[in-house]
Amino acid sequence: MARNRGIFELFRSHGYVQEIYLMERLADVFSARAQRYDCVFDSEQWFYGSGVLASLMHRGAIIGFDTNERRNLYDSFVHYSQEDYEAQSFLNLLEPLGVRAELSLADLRLEPTAGPASIPQGRLIALALGASVPSRLVPEATGRDLVRRISSAFDQVVLIGSPVDRQWSGHLKDAAANVVDACGTTTLAQTVGLLQKCDGFAGTDSGPLHLAVLAGVRHIVGIFGPGIHQKWGHPGLIRVVRRNDLPCSPCAYGRFSQVPPCPYGYTCIGGLPAERIAAAVLGKMGAEGVEGKRKP
Repeated sequence: MARNRGIFELFRSHGYVQEIYLMERLADVFSARAQRYDCVFDSEQWFYGSGVLASLMHRGAIIGFDTNERRNLYDSFVHYSQEDYEAQSFLNLLEPLGVRAELSLADLRLEPTAGPASIPQGRLIALALGASVPSRLVPEATGRDLVRRISSAFDQVVLIGSPVDRQWSGHLKDAAANVVDACGTTTLAQTVGLLQKCDGFAGTDSGPLHLAVLAGVRHIVGIFGPGIHQKWGHPGLIRVVRRNDLPCSPCAYGRFSQVPPCPYGYTCIGGLPAERIAAAVLGKMGAEGVEGKRKP
């Protein structure tokens, strides 16, 4: 889909992807169908569109997940759990081919990538407090408090995100004297290059969190609210910070990351104190690690 194009362009620049076809572009669909494939992997977890399109391809076999009765579209399928780290779930699609692949750190590292023309110097911490889903945003007051608490430990606090994220970054850039607002100023590849120069990262359950993993940032803090932290927070790489006193959080179970309306105003993230996030960033206190599987 078009919304995923950026990450595949990044992978293509490193030689991992040969061609990119967009489902929303009819000419691309015809171009994709003109090819012959030995195997088609459908990595969608819930909706039918990609599975239907895969079934129209000239292919040997289709492999996908067994969710939402989508198994009827495939020649082979694998079980999908919302409590498995997402990258491992994708690797599980190889099982019908007789390949048992365990995710390693090497699988989650991109080679050195060119950053922006001007990269802040010294010890850097990157913050990405925005999100495409409003229910995953860190409130402005919490963000400003977080910046003030951690700014003295770093030479530069770099705010990263898309042009849309300037809505929050503009309110944070004057929270401390050493804040650099880079939201909307870098391409996806340049953002990875910038992150590769950072000593730490803290961000919401959103795209930049996973870019920090690809960039090999040594100290990553994931800020979680309604999202499923077992699915999106690598247990060995990401220190998860969330409110564990709310029985309704995470609430995306059964919805495949679709967050339902909240009668409590998403206090799971709105009520998360800045001092807890700062403690995880600075390593003064043990942030809760990614927990085990949720009990039924």
